[in-house]
Amino acid sequence: MFFLYVIVLIVIFLLALILLAPIAVAFDVNGGLSGVRSNVSLKWMFLSYSFSGQPDAKEVPVTNGTTSAEESTTKVDTTKEDTTKVDTTKEDTTKVDTTKEDTTKEDTTKEDTTKEDTTKEDTTKEDTDHPLKNTYEMARKGYAIKGQFFHLMKGLLFQLHIRDLAFDLTYGLPDPADTGMLCGYLHTLASIVRGRARSFSYSLYPVFMEEAFDVHLSGSIRFRIGSFIPPLLMFIFNVKVLKTGWWFAKNRYSSS
Repeated sequence: MFFLYVIVLIVIFLLALILLAPIAVAFDVNGGLSGVRSNVSLKWMFLSYSFSGQPDAKEVPVTNGTTSAEESTTKVDTTKEDTTKVDTTKEDTTKVDTTKEDTTKEDTTKEDTTKEDTTKEDTTKEDTDHPLKNTYEMARKGYAIKGQFFHLMKGLLFQLHIRDLAFDLTYGLPDPADTGMLCGYLHTLASIVRGRARSFSYSLYPVFMEEAFDVHLSGSIRFRIGSFIPPLLMFIFNVKVLKTGWWFAKNRYSSS
C-alpha cells in the first residue's frame, strides 16, 4: 500500500506541474506575397524547443547542351509514333461505322428510361428538402449559443499574458471597400490587445490602389494550461450549450 500511495502522489505532482507550470512562447514572423517565415521557441520549466518555418523554394529547370540533343532525338521518335497512330486510326474508323448501328438501338431504350427517371426525380425532390431543413435547423441552433461561444473566447484570451508585442502590417485587398473595413476591424483589435499587453506597438498601412501584403510580428506570451480549464468547464456545463449538444447528438444518431 505504501508504494501505491507514492505512485499516486507522483502522478498528482506531475499533473500539477503540467497544469500550473507556466509556458513561455516567443515568436518572430515575417511575411509577404512570396511567403511567410517564422521562428518560434517554447520554454516550459527546464525544457525548451524551437522550430522555424520558411517558404518552399521554387524549382528552376536546368538547361544544358545535352538536353537539347536529347530533345531532338525524342522528337524523331515521336514522329515515328505519329505515323503508326495514323494507321491505327484508319482501322478505328471502320469500327466506328459498326458501332453507330448499335447506338441507334440504345437511343430507343434510353428514351424509355428517361421517362422513368423523370418520375423518380419528382420523388427525390421531396427527399432533398429534408437535409436542407436539417442544415437550417443546425445553423439556427449554433447561432443561439453565439453569446456563450464569444464568452468562451474572451475567457481564453484573458488567460494569455502578453509581455511584449510588435505588429507592422502593410495590406491591400482587391476591393478598396474591403480594405477600409479591414482597417477598422484591425484598429479595434489593436485597442483590445493594448489593454492586455505590457508593451505594445503597431503600425497599419492600408493600400487602396493595389494588392499588397507585408507583415512583421514579434513578441512573447505566457500562459498556464490549467488556467484554460475554468472557462472551458463554464462553457461545457452551460444549460443552453448542453441542450444544443444533446440536440446535435440526437439528430446525428437518428439520421444514421
